[in-house]
Amino acid sequence: MKLSRRDLAPPRGPRSRGSGVCRTGAGNTEDEAAVKKAVEELKAAWLKQDKAKLEAMTLAELSYSHSDARLEDKPSS
Repeated sequence: MKLSRRDLAPPRGPRSRGSGVCRTGAGNTEDEAAVKKAVEELKAAWLKQDKAKLEAMTLAELSYSHSDARLEDKPSS
């Protein structure tokens, strides 16, 4: 699996204002910290192309739709 920084770029356009995170009330900082940690671990595994780590962190139902309408799922990638 070849990855570039462009693959990890945030979406752009009229709907991409802000961080994409809904902030309602105080939130559960423990949960937020766990999600942030998981995102960073996933990003690090992706950048290092650590297949074993990516396999462990993703479900078998994972799918990805490319901008050219190609669909990939975890078994085919």
